Amino acid sequence: MLEKVYEVLSEYWFLDYYRVLKVRSNDKYVLSVDVYRRSYPFKPDEENCLEDGKYCIYYNHVDPAKVGVNGVVDVIVTGIKAGKIVETVNVRWILDHDPQYSEVEEIFNKSWIIIGCRPPSDPWIDPCVEA
Repeated sequence: MLEKVYEVLSEYWFLDYYRVLKVRSNDKYVLSVDVYRRSYPFKPDEENCLEDGKYCIYYNHVDPAKVGVNGVVDVIVTGIKAGKIVETVNVRWILDHDPQYSEVEEIFNKSWIIIGCRPPSDPWIDPCVEA
């Protein structure tokens, strides 16, 4: 019999466009934050690519001590490579406690700062300034 290892607890929407999903996984809580940047400004710690190397998923672990949020176990920034296009699409936060709404909002905003953008104020205005 398969053991259930995660449970979706909540889905939050910011500006009616950006989603944060809260999931419980065993004794940890995962916040999956939708972000978007037209580049991936990190050197990946891990990557999973198809054989041709044209399509990849990149992962970069951010030092939890540098994010300024209590109870953070890990922060993982995810990027996607498709041909010559590389984009940042997600920031996952692993926490040792169940975050309240104010913490979820703070983590949403800090996710954008981590990827080098400012928190969005309008879903139709790009919050990232590309070089």
